[in-house]
Amino acid sequence: MILKIPKWLAFQTYLFGTKDSKTFISNERIHEYVLLEGLSSDLWKIIADTEDYNKVKKWAKTKGLDSELDSFIEELQAQDLILDENPQTAIRNSASALCCTASLGLEEKARQNYV
Repeated sequence: MILKIPKWLAFQTYLFGTKDSKTFISNERIHEYVLLEGLSSDLWKIIADTEDYNKVKKWAKTKGLDSELDSFIEELQAQDLILDENPQTAIRNSASALCCTASLGLEEKARQNYV
């Protein structure tokens, strides 16, 4: 599965690999902003850098996040922050949040992995 970042997004990740990791995402199409923190931020960077689900899954497994990966990707897809280039598995919903912080339940994992 190929995970594509849409062309209408601008993003920057800071402090990758630390508990203070943050990614700021700007959706220029619908003028929304998203802040990802901790492991959510790191996971975004891995997705953006590789765009390969299998590589992302391998990285997530090393961080103990493999069980949460698919729901994280589905949430990103639901907010139009990521596109699945595989038509058999594409999950596309329109964005619903006006402005959100998407740590998506990974805060506890972040504390465990960065302590």
